[in-house]
Amino acid sequence: MARQQTKKNYSLRKLKTGTASVAVALTVLGAGFANQTEVRADEAVSGKVEVKESEKETKYKTLALRGENADLRNVNAKYLEKINAEEEKNKKLEKEKQELENQALNFQDVIETQEKEKEDLKTTLAKATKENEISEASRKGLSRDLEA
Repeated sequence: MARQQTKKNYSLRKLKTGTASVAVALTVLGAGFANQTEVRADEAVSGKVEVKESEKETKYKTLALRGENADLRNVNAKYLEKINAEEEKNKKLEKEKQELENQALNFQDVIETQEKEKEDLKTTLAKATKENEISEASRKGLSRDLEA
C-alpha cells in the first residue's frame, strides 16, 4: 500500500502533458545540462583569470621595459656627453696642432733668414779680410819704400 501511495504522489499521470514532458526531459537530460553549465562557467572564469594574469604579466613587463628604457636613455645621455666632451677636446687639440705647425713654419723661415744673413756675413768678412790683407800688404810696401 505504501508503494501505491508513492506512485500516486510522484506519478506523471497527475500532471498535464506539457509539464510531464518537461519533467521527464529534465530528469533525463537535466544532469547533463547542469554539469555542462558548470563546466562552461568554470571555463569562462578560468579564461578571465588567464586574461587578468596575462594583463598583470603585460603590465609588469611594460614597467620593467620602461625602467630598462629609462636606464638605457640615461646611459645614452652619459655617452653623448662623453662624445661631446671628446669632440670639444679634439677640436682644441686640432687648433693647438695647427698653431704649432704655423709656429714651426715661422721658426723655419727665421732659421732660413738667419742662415742667409750668416752666409752674407761670411762673404762680407771674407771680402773685408781680403781687403785688409791687400791694404796691409800695400801699407808694408809703402813703408818699405819710404824707408828706402
